[in-house]
Amino acid sequence: VLAENDEAIRLLNESLRLDPNYAPAHAHASWCYEQRFFRGGFHPDDRIAALEHARLALKFGADDTQAMCIAAFVQANITRDYESAIRILGPALEMNGNSALAFGFSALVHALSENYERASEQALKSLRLNHTAHLNTQPNIEIARGCIFNGCIEEAKNPGRLNNQPNSMTRAPYIILCAIPVSLSTLE
Repeated sequence: VLAENDEAIRLLNESLRLDPNYAPAHAHASWCYEQRFFRGGFHPDDRIAALEHARLALKFGADDTQAMCIAAFVQANITRDYESAIRILGPALEMNGNSALAFGFSALVHALSENYERASEQALKSLRLNHTAHLNTQPNIEIARGCIFNGCIEEAKNPGRLNNQPNSMTRAPYIILCAIPVSLSTLE
């Protein structure tokens, strides 16, 4: 993943060289740096770059739902300031209620802020808007997480199993599937 991020960052920087105000490029660069920060050793330069690109995505992308949602997620995930991200996500989703990616990021931020009911609602909207399996992992994780933390453990099985496919991007579906029997105090 890190090698792919490096190549994406190179291409995004080329795009930003051509148009320094291009919000989607800033948003995706912020996401790449956020992934590199968390998965590549917590280097301060990656954190700084992620937050700066997120700031610029919000500055130049006030009319771009996806740029706003990606940037809000990155800021929230790095700074743990979920309330600020939620204040960005609400108007962004009102502007365009048809972005599966935006609803997926909103679900993740709500789950991180421990608002599991809202996270599940947003995740279901993301899934209804998107039928591409490789983009459904995170919304299904948030539904399962919401079920686990809201005490409806049996219901958590379904979303977790929907993504019981090998995915080099995340191991979370497997962790959820392991947590469910423990939460039920039974081993399957």
